[in-house]
Amino acid sequence: MQTKGSEKGQVLVLLVLGVVVLLGFTALALDGGMLYSDRRHAQSAADAASLAGGGAAAVSLENSGASYVNWNCNGSAVLAAMTAGEDAAISRAGQNGYTIDKVITDTHGVDAVCGDIDLVGKDDKYIDIKTYITKQTNTSLAHFVYNGTLQSSVEAITRIRPRMPLAYGNAIVAIAEDCPNSNVGGVQFDGGVEATVTGGGIFSNACMSVGGGGNITVEGGYEIACSYPDCFTQSGGSANISPTPNENGSPMPPESYELDPPTADCNSLPNRGNYNGDGTIEPGRYSSISINNGVHVMEAGLFCFMGSVNNNSKVFSVNGGDLTGNDVTIYVKDGSVSFGGNGTIILNAPPARNCTTACSSGKAMPGVLMYVDTEGSPMGEVSLTGGSDNQYLGLVYAPHSRVDVTGTPDEISEVNCQIIAHTVKISGNAEVVVNFDGEENPQIPSKLELYK
Repeated sequence: MQTKGSEKGQVLVLLVLGVVVLLGFTALALDGGMLYSDRRHAQSAADAASLAGGGAAAVSLENSGASYVNWNCNGSAVLAAMTAGEDAAISRAGQNGYTIDKVITDTHGVDAVCGDIDLVGKDDKYIDIKTYITKQTNTSLAHFVYNGTLQSSVEAITRIRPRMPLAYGNAIVAIAEDCPNSNVGGVQFDGGVEATVTGGGIFSNACMSVGGGGNITVEGGYEIACSYPDCFTQSGGSANISPTPNENGSPMPPESYELDPPTADCNSLPNRGNYNGDGTIEPGRYSSISINNGVHVMEAGLFCFMGSVNNNSKVFSVNGGDLTGNDVTIYVKDGSVSFGGNGTIILNAPPARNCTTACSSGKAMPGVLMYVDTEGSPMGEVSLTGGSDNQYLGLVYAPHSRVDVTGTPDEISEVNCQIIAHTVKISGNAEVVVNFDGEENPQIPSKLELYK
């Protein structure tokens, strides 16, 4: 009879294996937790260093006057901002226990990169503060089975964009996203107009059309663009347009041009009813202003038209006489505006930067000449008739309305404005010049974001 072999010692083998497995899980829990904790600490430090560098770079850009308009990656102002960003990032990393430098080949340092990317209608200009941190993790048990070093390499990028005019510095912008008929949407040139645009480009979120004869020219290397294929049309006539419109753009993002209305400031102003034509027009809330003759002066400040009227109603009209106003902002909640050419009109917005009394006690908006907030149907209208004696300076902002710019025959009509509207129409048998200066119009301050 065969005797079974002894089974003594099997439990010991299983026990030893179980202990090994338990130790493995313990090592994984301890060392994995330490690795995760160290990585989170390193990432937080990298984020903080990158943001500190971004803040320093943004302040440097503001103090030096560097902006979207004069951006130069090799210019002294931008280079100084990059250096300030790197130094601030190194300092903040040191405060959090990490010594980094300006060498990033070892994934442990900081690097400032200047960007100037050519996009259709909206070039992107920025500084990236890239911070890299690598941290070694001391293990408790893993080194018994793993001969290498456990480490975490993390990255953080803060992107700083410089102070920028609205709508990426385009001089004429139509923000409507469709063109259902010839009267609604896009940028339109009609008649025999000789239109010249300086200081910025022309951009349409929808279509762009040219009819009749004449010439449309954008000077200074800026673009003419619209936002979908075949968005440019030319009907009849022999008009020339230069440069050739770019039809491969993408819609202008609202955050690049949106402005808050001055509703609260308007409500705080005295109600002055209808202007009675005594020659001096004080800031306040008006039902209407109508000027047909005489000499009239708008005092510095905010002028509001808040009454509920039909959008075709002209709440502010000038058909003759002389009207002047320095450091003024005109806000229209409902209704239309018509400035004719049968007189002299000189209207200037407050300074875009360092506006003092007109923008504090006077409630005017820096750089904004006109804000027409009319919504609904029929569409509100802003009619600007230029002339050799007329002057308009500042932003004309009408996101739900149409802006018509026409000239006086046999005269050069200059409009020193940025025009942002639902629809923009430039027409007539005259020479119209639209001059845009990004430093004279509202700007979006330098801003930063944790990009990565």
